[in-house]
Amino acid sequence: MRDEGVRLRQATPEDAAVLAEIGYLAFNQEPIDGHWFPHKDRYVEDYRRAILSELTLRLVTPGEVIMLVEIDEEDCVLDKKGETEENTAKVAANSKAKKVVAYSVFVKHGSKPEDLANWSPDSLTKKIRRTLANAQEFISSLIWPNRATDTETYRIYYEQAHAVYQKYLDGPDSPWIDCRGLAVHPHYQRRGYGQKLLDWIGHAAWTEDVPIFGDCTEAGLPMYLKNGVEKIGKVILPAKVVDNGPGWEPIQLKEIEVTLVRLKF
Repeated sequence: MRDEGVRLRQATPEDAAVLAEIGYLAFNQEPIDGHWFPHKDRYVEDYRRAILSELTLRLVTPGEVIMLVEIDEEDCVLDKKGETEENTAKVAANSKAKKVVAYSVFVKHGSKPEDLANWSPDSLTKKIRRTLANAQEFISSLIWPNRATDTETYRIYYEQAHAVYQKYLDGPDSPWIDCRGLAVHPHYQRRGYGQKLLDWIGHAAWTEDVPIFGDCTEAGLPMYLKNGVEKIGKVILPAKVVDNGPGWEPIQLKEIEVTLVRLKF
């Protein structure tokens, strides 16, 4: 991987579909997604649609930022085994080809207008796109309800998580940043792309002097520990049996503990 071939930039609405695919590939085997989306294996398209809808709305919501890592397509091909010399030459000739390989979602919380304005200000374009995204989601919920998602699990998770975060804040209105997920395409993991995203949020938090909280998977925990994060608690999602509909075996979900962390930079 050549450093000069790697770029970090803020995502735009045009990136939503690519990011959703990376999110699907990175998280679909994670135990926590089994709780959030218990029917994801039966209703794969609903699961994918839920990821895309969430990212689409976050990209036009003030106070929310998605940063992504893109690399030169030449680096992608040269890093893969089994590519033909012809394909390598074609990509090398097109030096402008790019590929998005990782992203992370950051949500700024705070009661003061400047808490959000300094982070990701609103605009007329965002308002229009947000209105359209909400309208599309509402219409979809009427004619094509999402069958993969369990909204009750979201409520249980965030109630527990926010209760832990508040112990490290001066009050309920204090500003803080929620690292709402970091995804790296499976083919490009362990190459330092996740580290670049953590470096970015660390600098942003240091500049604004606000704490960062988040959770991490078992696979991602070593990277966070390497960056000196502090384990501050856990969210416990209880074991349960989910009815999977006629002709399908019930879904057996084991209890899982999700590690909550505070990033220190």
